[in-house]
Amino acid sequence: ADGTIAWNVLDARGLVLSTWVGTDAVPTTDYNSDSVLDVGDFRYWLSQNPTATTGPAGTSMFLVSAAIYDYGNDGGDGLVTESRQYFDSGVNDYYATEYYYDWRNRLVEMTGPDPDGQGQLASAVTSYAYDNLDRMIEETDPLEHVTTYAYDDLGRQYRITQPDPDGEGDLQSPVTNYFYDPVGRLASLVDPVGNTTSWVYDGLGRMIEETNELDDTRYFEYDDAGNLIQETDRNGRATQYGYDALGRIVEEDWLDSQENVIWTISHAYDSAGRLESVGDDAAEYEYTYDDAGRVLTEMQTIAGLAPVMVFASQYDGDGNRTQLAAAIGENDDFVTDYYYDYLDRLDRIEQYGVQGGNAVAEKRVDLTYTLAGQFDTITRYKDLDGGSGNLVMTGTYGYDLAGRLTGLAYTDPLSATLRGFGWSYDAASRIIGHDSDIASEDVAANGYGYDATNQLTSADYTDANRDDESFAYDENGNRTEANGQTYGVPGAANRLSTDGYY
Repeated sequence: ADGTIAWNVLDARGLVLSTWVGTDAVPTTDYNSDSVLDVGDFRYWLSQNPTATTGPAGTSMFLVSAAIYDYGNDGGDGLVTESRQYFDSGVNDYYATEYYYDWRNRLVEMTGPDPDGQGQLASAVTSYAYDNLDRMIEETDPLEHVTTYAYDDLGRQYRITQPDPDGEGDLQSPVTNYFYDPVGRLASLVDPVGNTTSWVYDGLGRMIEETNELDDTRYFEYDDAGNLIQETDRNGRATQYGYDALGRIVEEDWLDSQENVIWTISHAYDSAGRLESVGDDAAEYEYTYDDAGRVLTEMQTIAGLAPVMVFASQYDGDGNRTQLAAAIGENDDFVTDYYYDYLDRLDRIEQYGVQGGNAVAEKRVDLTYTLAGQFDTITRYKDLDGGSGNLVMTGTYGYDLAGRLTGLAYTDPLSATLRGFGWSYDAASRIIGHDSDIASEDVAANGYGYDATNQLTSADYTDANRDDESFAYDENGNRTEANGQTYGVPGAANRLSTDGYY
């Protein structure tokens, strides 16, 4: 936003060590002793205070991110070995991710933030392995589930093997195989349960056919300029496209089985190539733009709805929309104003009516953020002033040290809790527990279960009056069972044959 200052602190190699933001970078002390108070004093102060997180007196600068290279050693290759995202102004108020490399500078391990500091939860660790040609051949997630990748002699990936979903159970590790034509284009794919999808190309490398396991085919046709002019779906329904001399789509026709046009969508453009209108028999949308190419007005003409609707937008110098005003026919309707902080984050929304226009209830929403850019609070009012007497509700967000949402509480004007929610996670950041002020919604700690491919397999509710849930899947991820009810074994092309009830 206007007045925003962003400073990157660089080392001798030009690598960014830290980033500071604020609206005033001029201190009240002449730190560099040049008898002038200016940003040079802030720059000098930064060089003398490398561990600071907030700027000196007179400034509004604060640290938002930092990086450590080559494990803190001099003379390295400039590899980021730790990144920090600050969520508050304390020296240790940051999410840290660490990166480890092998002797060929390949990333072999990434350690995420410790969710609870020195508590019981461990940092999530993901590791990678490579072949001698620097191709990733193995990826191990934080729960030690391994995915492997295989390549042919031309370096093309031809197989992906996912973790065995149920360990020692009946399911096998899902394997997806890829096959290529002589010029390296993907010719077919075989999914983990044996369904094959194949592709055919023309002499210019454009896809002209796609056929699934059921031998149903989609077809594609092109003009001499390479524009798609017709596609025919697996039911034989065709869609045709027309273009102007600049290659812009101007008409889309839907055809029935007798090749009669049953629906048309038309497009028009202004002299700058911007979409000026798009419409069919049901509706038409028309647009105007400012000199920066931003939409100023959108006029909607809907069949069967007599008044034309017009939406007008205004913007600030950074391109943020600051107002959206609506009119229905000759009557003004709502006006919504948008306000932003110096980091271009939306921090207030106001909506109201216009004198002589349609009645619109006044309302306002205020938003605040952590230094990491996550929601801190969202406060709703039933007027524009934002006074406590018109407060409706406040939502307050809480996060763990990995930046994951752990709590959300809605309170009324007297700070009494209206609704409250809590979440817990495993090392792979999957939700494993849910707590709320309504007992029937609660899931026990570790109450959500997953298989090795991250599919939900169970939900253990704390309410004795609510049945727990369970789910099972095949190697391709198709659900085969839910709460004891068996689904029909998916047929070819992974289509559900029955849900066990119908």
